[in-house]
Amino acid sequence: LGLGRARAGDVHGEVYSVAGKLVERGSMGRLAAGEHRRELGLEALEAGTYVVHVRTDEGVQSLTLIRQ
Repeated sequence: LGLGRARAGDVHGEVYSVAGKLVERGSMGRLAAGEHRRELGLEALEAGTYVVHVRTDEGVQSLTLIRQ
């Protein structure tokens, strides 16, 4: 997962099934300004399509994840 930060702040993530069920939640902690890359560590997820929301004080970024 790539994430760009204009300023330092806390980052939280949530993973939802396409049915809208929360399946994973976590914190990336406080990140400094700049570009960051993190592995999501979603090995426990079954095959399927998921929606990932990354929340910061700057807003929310969402992406679709397909696990095969």
